[in-house]
Amino acid sequence: MKNIDLREFRGKDILVLLKKADELFIGNLEEKIHSHKIYNNVLEQIPIDYENIKLRELRGILRQKIWNCERSFFWNENFASQSGQDRIIKNSFFRSKKNGYFVEIGAFDGLLGSNCIHFEKSMNWEGIAIEPSKTQFEKLSKNRNCKVLNAAISSTEKDVEFIEVIEGLTQMSGIYDDNYSAKLIIENDKKNKFNKNKMKTSTFEKSILTKEIDYLSIDIEGAELDVLKSINFQEYIIKVISVENNNPEKINFNLFLKENNFSFFDRVGQDEIFYNNKFFKLN
Repeated sequence: MKNIDLREFRGKDILVLLKKADELFIGNLEEKIHSHKIYNNVLEQIPIDYENIKLRELRGILRQKIWNCERSFFWNENFASQSGQDRIIKNSFFRSKKNGYFVEIGAFDGLLGSNCIHFEKSMNWEGIAIEPSKTQFEKLSKNRNCKVLNAAISSTEKDVEFIEVIEGLTQMSGIYDDNYSAKLIIENDKKNKFNKNKMKTSTFEKSILTKEIDYLSIDIEGAELDVLKSINFQEYIIKVISVENNNPEKINFNLFLKENNFSFFDRVGQDEIFYNNKFFKLN
């Protein structure tokens, strides 16, 4: 197989590189391998800087493209995350840790895109998977051996309107309020069928009884910061957090988590990963 010579791309605009890699990715196996090398090369050139939104988003996109390449090679089949979050978190923080504890808020059916099932199945971790959708919770209960909870988590116990997408973008169910990131997408696309139901939310403190958490994953369509701000970080010991951020221009998790002794690690797909400085010294 002919090896790609990355020297020919040095000094070229990153967008030119990405366009070339995207073209190669839709080609044969050899071309896909070359695209994988280019994506990794570009990623190495992009600094990790939370406050630079464009660079942060670009790193997330590159991580996704690299993962898509590796999926096409049938690599990483023991991992389930949408963009490789579980593999990156394992390799960076928990490579040899057995018997850890995870909390997965927004677990969907427990399989598709799960950030935590690898830790449960392959590393013997315990944990809890939480999902508000009744339809998906039924599947979650069958698919996972960990503790499961059918609940919507918010900062306070309150009555809310919950939109459950039953056809179409079923992973975008969520509490129907101003923070609901999928509101316009769900309502304007006729392919989506959904129900609106009244439900009472639960709090993090009431739902999570284990105080030492190795990995907390939150994916709840725009309500992530609300939940984070409700956590008593003096009471709960959390080592690594990943949160979905579909609106990085408006939502800044770093400002809040920095105050609680967390550092930004990287953006992977749509998720942003933070680690507790008390347990990890990466800089």
